[in-house]
Amino acid sequence: MSLPVLEAAITAAREGRPAALVTVIRTDDSTPREVGARMLVSGDGAIEGSIGGGHFEAQAIELARKAIADAAPRVADLDLDDLGMECGGRMSIFIEPLAGAPRLLLFGAGHVGEEVAAAAARLGLAVHVIDDRAEWANRERFPAAVQILVAPFDQAVEQLGIRHTDRIVIVTRGHTHDQAVLERCAGKGAAYLGMIGSGRKVALALEQLGQAGMAPETIAEIRAPIGLDLGGRSPAEIAISVVSEMIALQHEREVIYPMSRKPED
Repeated sequence: MSLPVLEAAITAAREGRPAALVTVIRTDDSTPREVGARMLVSGDGAIEGSIGGGHFEAQAIELARKAIADAAPRVADLDLDDLGMECGGRMSIFIEPLAGAPRLLLFGAGHVGEEVAAAAARLGLAVHVIDDRAEWANRERFPAAVQILVAPFDQAVEQLGIRHTDRIVIVTRGHTHDQAVLERCAGKGAAYLGMIGSGRKVALALEQLGQAGMAPETIAEIRAPIGLDLGGRSPAEIAISVVSEMIALQHEREVIYPMSRKPED
């Protein structure tokens, strides 16, 4: 594998970006590349490296994008004559989707967000920090983040999209922003969705989701108030409770569901 392809694969995996490695594993007759040639295909179809160009490579890219969507490796046998390539011959390719780091979408760059980002990065999550304040969301405060997005929260949700492997933590500076993000993220299939707040604030937020027509079973999946009840109140302690809850759910350990928590006075 050429160094640029290797570096691109490592970067994609670290940042949690969808991608797949395509490797030529067999050739017959005249072919544009040899066994072992590789390219990296991103989820949007962008490539690093090449396995020969032309119609053959274009078809390989489409197959790679399907493999990324299915999260399943595959082998494809392609006849270059059938694809209209003058060199003729046949090539077999192995397509391997990369199991990159799961993303943590961290909405809110305040003190709690700063601590959650640091703890999550140590667990190997690809941390994406979102806030509309550049003085808070910056590289100095979030050195381990793979992305720092300074944008309105509602726009950021649409820009990032939500994947089924995502962990979403909502710790913005106010109820209005928290509610806006929660409404756009709930029911989208993320692996974890949690929101900070007192019991009273959480009860109101969940009630509003119900009034908007969201199914009770979907609301019950929201972790709010966020984190395990460890008793701590400092930003660092809250961060530990949040990442502990994510770990517990990942390993299917029993935790108290949020709807059973009593609102605070």
